[in-house]
Amino acid sequence: METPPKTIISASRRTDIPAFHGDWFMERIAAGGTTCINPFNGAEYTVSLRREDVALFVFWSKDFAPFLPHLETLDRLGYKFYFHYTINGYPAWLEPGVPPLERHIETARRLAERFGPERLLWRFDPIVFSSETPPEYVFGNFARIAAALEGASSRCYTSFAQLYGKVRRRFAEVNEERGTVFHMGEEFRKKNERPGGCIEFDLSERERRDFAARMATAAAARGISLFACCQDYLQMPFGSPPILKASCIDFELAARICGEYPAGAANPTRKQCGCHLSRDIGAYDTCRHACAYCYAAGG
Repeated sequence: METPPKTIISASRRTDIPAFHGDWFMERIAAGGTTCINPFNGAEYTVSLRREDVALFVFWSKDFAPFLPHLETLDRLGYKFYFHYTINGYPAWLEPGVPPLERHIETARRLAERFGPERLLWRFDPIVFSSETPPEYVFGNFARIAAALEGASSRCYTSFAQLYGKVRRRFAEVNEERGTVFHMGEEFRKKNERPGGCIEFDLSERERRDFAARMATAAAARGISLFACCQDYLQMPFGSPPILKASCIDFELAARICGEYPAGAANPTRKQCGCHLSRDIGAYDTCRHACAYCYAAGG
């Protein structure tokens, strides 16, 4: 009988497991699986975490430092994995629970040295323009981080902030506390009234494309390719350097790392998503970073 293909496990788009729930995750590894709740319909489902059922884990985090010992254990057990490491360098009022940038650079380089640069995917995500984080400030952050990660990662995934309901409410709270005005894409104007003057819908698609092109040039100088996540208008596949469509759950990368083809084909999670099939574990509203732009927690 033919052995069924193994599954990619996403851990997690819904919360930061490596930063806050590493012990829970390892308990579930020992138990051989976990039960999750579908956030859209409330249905309960079980995900096997047994080595024979898992192709690899895709870990997402803003702080992998607490998870480093667990990665050593997982490696000894024979699990494969790669990392989406979000490193933005934003101020504390925008990312209140995120540790200092220097810690992230050190941790990212440790991950790359231990497990290889191919497994470290840097996320500069999302791009947030505001009266306190104007384009030149954001670009300066990006260029500094790209320089610090030269040789440790060859991919950067990015997108501009999306105005989800939770995000809009948090932006209004930040505006009330600090007077910050956020600059969003003009396409949101038809969908959202101006909430108390905290948002200006004055950022054109051309401006965002030009900014992304600057990012691609700065990244390429450090040996890093830029990928656009769920925003196809940013793609410039024939640019010099190009901006490519992101596949954050990447079937080809997974196959190279684990040495076999996992189960499934394309399985987008939202509009213009390029991801392949995976099972996501974790739960919304369990991350303590409290980032103002986050769709997965609070509000």
